[in-house]
Amino acid sequence: QLNSLHKLFQLFVGQGRYDEDWCIAQALVCLRHARDDEQEFYGQHHSRKLGDIRRHLENDHWAYLVHPKKSPLMDRLFERLYPYNAPAMQQTHKVYGVHRRRDQISPAEQTPFNSVFDFISRVTRFERLNCYNGASGMSGLRSMNTEPPAVMVGHDMQRSAGMKSLAFSISKLLFMMTPHALIATLDVDYDSRRNRLKVIIFTLMRMAGIEVQDFDTGLIDIYRRIDDADLSKINALLNEMQTDQRAHLDVSRWLEGLDHTANRLGFLLCNDLVEATQAIRNEGVIISRASVSDRIQELLLFSISDEYFALRKALGISIRTS
Repeated sequence: QLNSLHKLFQLFVGQGRYDEDWCIAQALVCLRHARDDEQEFYGQHHSRKLGDIRRHLENDHWAYLVHPKKSPLMDRLFERLYPYNAPAMQQTHKVYGVHRRRDQISPAEQTPFNSVFDFISRVTRFERLNCYNGASGMSGLRSMNTEPPAVMVGHDMQRSAGMKSLAFSISKLLFMMTPHALIATLDVDYDSRRNRLKVIIFTLMRMAGIEVQDFDTGLIDIYRRIDDADLSKINALLNEMQTDQRAHLDVSRWLEGLDHTANRLGFLLCNDLVEATQAIRNEGVIISRASVSDRIQELLLFSISDEYFALRKALGISIRTS
């Protein structure tokens, strides 16, 4: 595969496809197999700062970002359940170990963290959520299913993390906190996360008259409050999902797709494959069953794909040279 990348680099040079050529060089640098000319070309056009992205991420760009393992039907199911799940599973700030007033991070503070958070919110149009200092010893970022939802920030994110590492982590978490995915951020460990999602689906099946074992009577009480119009759409979704259970009812597969999609977004917005892969290695909360090497391999493949090339052009970050 490395030989193929070297040949592709030479091919793109000959065709004058300089941005695609730079993406190949970036992958080779990340793999630590770049030759002198590839390393030099990468270095000439490698930006060490954020801010190169000047356009917004639009709805049609997501078709290039979403990983094929991420079932759109399961997305729609959890998004439709969000108004019922989020309030039922809400926690207080105290449960998260933060003080609502004392620990809140003012968005007006001139800090690298706030600058990157504002940048990501602007490009993605994701809501600029409230942020709180995490408890002593906490690292990274965590979602808080409070009212309203918020972000808990580890001390490393404000003290030692670089701008590109921050961009990767913030964009990944904000994506995960959108209505279709928030439920997947409530648990710290993978098994609890997967089991929570499975129980939600099994409970809906039980309510639809399908015999299943792992359902939650408390959730049944909550879902009985779903209005008839919503319930009809949810049941229609479940019926459609059952026509291809592997693609649409496999929670573990969906979590992998969610993880890979979030990594793609983080990489796109930090605009640095080396930083993105290092951020994946440093992650403390594991979203899916995919190993670190699998997640990095998926991102490397995306970094040399036509979809990534198209996104760079759409966001105005593709390079031009002669």
